[in-house]
Amino acid sequence: VTAALNPNMIGTDQVRHVELSGPNLVLSATEQLAAGRGSRFHRLAWRRTTIA
Repeated sequence: VTAALNPNMIGTDQVRHVELSGPNLVLSATEQLAAGRGSRFHRLAWRRTTIA
């Protein structure tokens, strides 16, 4: 990361996962929490609609 709203992310590697299946797009990532507090999983999903 070379620029970020959160300055702690600058200089880090951020891995994102992308899944595209038919009309569905899913973006996801796992965030490591500070001080051995575990991790948090983020998932954002879209579905393409058709115009009638």
